[in-house]
Amino acid sequence: MNVKAQYRVGGSGLRENWFIGAGFGAQFFYGDHNRQMYFWDRVVPAYELHAGKWFTSGLGLRLALNGLQNHGVTQNGSHGTGEIYDASKWLEKQEFGYMNVHGDVMFDLMNMIEGYDYQRWHVIPYVGLGMMFTWEVPRSNEISANLGIFNTCYINESFDFTIDVRGSMVNDRFDGEQGGRSDEGMLTLAFGLIYKINYTDWNRPRWEAPPRRGPRRADAAKRLTSELRLSEYDALKKYKDDREVVRQEVAVLVPLPSATVQL
Repeated sequence: MNVKAQYRVGGSGLRENWFIGAGFGAQFFYGDHNRQMYFWDRVVPAYELHAGKWFTSGLGLRLALNGLQNHGVTQNGSHGTGEIYDASKWLEKQEFGYMNVHGDVMFDLMNMIEGYDYQRWHVIPYVGLGMMFTWEVPRSNEISANLGIFNTCYINESFDFTIDVRGSMVNDRFDGEQGGRSDEGMLTLAFGLIYKINYTDWNRPRWEAPPRRGPRRADAAKRLTSELRLSEYDALKKYKDDREVVRQEVAVLVPLPSATVQL
């Protein structure tokens, strides 16, 4: 009796399961003195573009570009606008453009834990490294560490709605002013869309976690029982058919003796 494996491991081809996306939202910069600002004075628009590929239903890579401007305050005039924010603390308003280019490793926890299903909400933690730079004087180029959660919601086979929550960290000297902090960076929340390219339904062998509890486990057990019963029925039917074929062949090859009539 052959029983098919329900949970398997595998990936996609080179041209399959790519995606591109864009997002828009808000972010704020945390630097040496920005904690002394009102929260809404720190919030600025955030933009992002990204592209990547899923190698399995649970593991993917992407390249992302984020920006575009930061607001803060400074005491040494670095990226200062000339407008005083708080004279009692020698704080001047600060603005500068920046870009953060980074590569991320992405883990689709929903597919890993619950088994593959594309028509649902997906929680996708990611971690990555990149380069954050500003082209305004004083210029700066620093390695950035990025950690976030990328959430996707199925719309159709071409598009997903996305929510990206990300923290980015760089060296304290990035904004041109060094203080008591060892780092500075951005916290970002962005909403967007992704477009799926050559999307496939992971019909190749793939990893799927078995259901552990509740209705899904009961359904799986019921389905497995039905498949086993059907296999047993097919095996018994084949056995009976084979016996009938053998009986007919024997009857043809060895005819029964006929009665002899004596006159």
